[in-house]
Amino acid sequence: MINLMPTESKRQIKAARINTLLIRYTLILFIAGVFVAIILAGSYFLLTQQKAASELLIEASDTKAQAYSNTQAEIASLSGNLSGARTVLDEQLLYSKALTNLASVMPAGTIIGNVSLKPESFGNTPTTLEIYAATNEAATTLQSQFQSSPYFTNVQLDSITTEEEAPEGYPYSATLTATFTRSIAQ
Repeated sequence: MINLMPTESKRQIKAARINTLLIRYTLILFIAGVFVAIILAGSYFLLTQQKAASELLIEASDTKAQAYSNTQAEIASLSGNLSGARTVLDEQLLYSKALTNLASVMPAGTIIGNVSLKPESFGNTPTTLEIYAATNEAATTLQSQFQSSPYFTNVQLDSITTEEEAPEGYPYSATLTATFTRSIAQ
């Protein structure tokens, strides 16, 4: 086939085809650039939203932390108060408990005639107990019971006598001196 077109026209047609191809590539690059710009703008928008949400969460957490720090300060204050109350309760002496523990140590056939309990009686000062016993053996057993008990120290049986004015059934009167430990009243 013989090509009868002039060379200039051939070059123009060839240039037109290349220009068309370049326009297509340029258009494709422009569309790709717009697509990338849209993706970047969307990512920026999402990251901005996420940042705002995170800042709100941090602010809420800081508010809660501040509330908890106030609560923690109150707890520390209450803990200090409770330790003071515990100290007071540890120092508290329950006379009813002391009498119950005293009665639990006493052997059968003995009763308390007279006892005077004061705060100084526990751990410091010896206390004198007047005890009535049904038999002489019960009175002497009383001393060994008190000595083996953790509630008393320095136990001494001062005297055992027979009394006519003693309660009925308990003719023996014993005087016992002992120091009460604090555990008897706690």
